Amino acid sequence: MLGSSPVLEDRTWSVTVEFDQPGGLYGLMAVASSEGFDSADSPARSVVLGTYQPSIDVPVVGGWVDNPVRFEGEGRPGVGRVVSWFNPDQVWAAGLPVASSGWQGGASQSLAAGGNWCRFRQTITDTADGATASDWVESGRFEVRPH
Repeated sequence: MLGSSPVLEDRTWSVTVEFDQPGGLYGLMAVASSEGFDSADSPARSVVLGTYQPSIDVPVVGGWVDNPVRFEGEGRPGVGRVVSWFNPDQVWAAGLPVASSGWQGGASQSLAAGGNWCRFRQTITDTADGATASDWVESGRFEVRPH
């Protein structure tokens, strides 16, 4: 068992889990419990566990930046993307090549003025340990200057 969580009135739940397994493809199942009764296991859902964490070095924590915001960091060979910290469907930079020298790219749209954070994740192609995806890494807060 990796964890447990109450089901909310809107029928949603979430569990934060710490893994001690290597990255790779795993099956995840859920079981509902109520008043001493357990449901059957859900069908296994395939998930890719990314344990490698790349870095976001630019924008620097606490730094002020202008639009278009520039992003830079370190990672393993592959391709990455930068997304909004609160909405991963809001992609700020996609298809960023990641080499042994790092990665870089600019936001494809203007970011809102004020405090922002971003997240970065990459596919991994070096096959050094069988990993195919990194974990998400989150930047520190940076400030976008108003226009």
